[in-house]
Amino acid sequence: MVLYSLSYHRPLHIPNIVRIKVDCMRYVEYKMDHAPRVARSLARQLGVKYEDNGYQYRDEDTFVKVKAFQLNKHLSIMISHFGSNELIRVFRSGTYDKDLVTLDFHISDKVDLSLASSQGPKSLVYGAYLASTDIESFVDFNHGKENRQVGLVFHRNWIKEFFRDKGAQLETFLDANESFFLFREIDLELVKNIYHCYDYTLGGSGLEEKYVLGHTIKILSRFFDQFVEGRAGLGLGNVNTDDVSQLMAAKKYIDLHKEDAVAVTDLIKLTMMSESKFRKAFKSVFGLNPHEYIKQVKLWHAKGLVESGYTISQAGHAIGYSNLSYFARSFKEIFGVSPLEYKRTIFGD
Repeated sequence: MVLYSLSYHRPLHIPNIVRIKVDCMRYVEYKMDHAPRVARSLARQLGVKYEDNGYQYRDEDTFVKVKAFQLNKHLSIMISHFGSNELIRVFRSGTYDKDLVTLDFHISDKVDLSLASSQGPKSLVYGAYLASTDIESFVDFNHGKENRQVGLVFHRNWIKEFFRDKGAQLETFLDANESFFLFREIDLELVKNIYHCYDYTLGGSGLEEKYVLGHTIKILSRFFDQFVEGRAGLGLGNVNTDDVSQLMAAKKYIDLHKEDAVAVTDLIKLTMMSESKFRKAFKSVFGLNPHEYIKQVKLWHAKGLVESGYTISQAGHAIGYSNLSYFARSFKEIFGVSPLEYKRTIFGD
């Protein structure tokens, strides 16, 4: 099942509001590269030594265990297990090589993974994030939870050649989209394959890299089998590429007017579609109906405002909520906690 699927033709950049550092939140930031270089960057930020293809870190609030392998010139993998009593926000800020593609698997607790527009899927569990590495993003990991993650990085030309037997869909998708991202659920068989690689790699058994390479290829093959099948059955009906371009314009309009009233009728006029086609096409492409999408964009913006020091009433009013009780209920529907509870988690008030 596709959770969210979009393509862009230019890099997206994280707004400064989500970079504002506050107490009780641990921040990490890195540029995308092959896994060992990323792991070394993270180790330096934690002040620990990178050795034996990884590092470990522990203090009274946080533990981290990471292994990273450069499996061949074009493919690398990083396996991580971590948790913290603080909220953790991890920024992915651009790339050293725009031809690299990243594929991250979240295989444990719920996380909020967000793109440059500061909104993303709620509670991604047993999910995959496939993106070109120029797409900037950040992930909020809940405090008090353990997280397991397997991240693959590969060159787009290598993956097209290696999996040429998967058919033309994968090559066509990569050739047509210089910048892209999508979220997918993954089935239990793939989860099992990922856990197997995770358990043996972080289990201290001293596995050879060729063993890790074998499991990595198996994971990639299983994922792209699902990807090709999924691409063939998105259920977009009569939505064509011109329609998608118009829908992207409507989405951009919403993203640029987070603090303004956005009427669906204005979006329909912008796309020049009939109302029924617009509503069906919007949900097919973005996974949410227009009202739901507008609501989520505004609430993610309000979440960022709270993090930057706005009061609850200021954040609610900024996105157009005159009824703060309704704002609190809406906020909790998306994030699982009320705005006040979230603010206390951030600032300890």
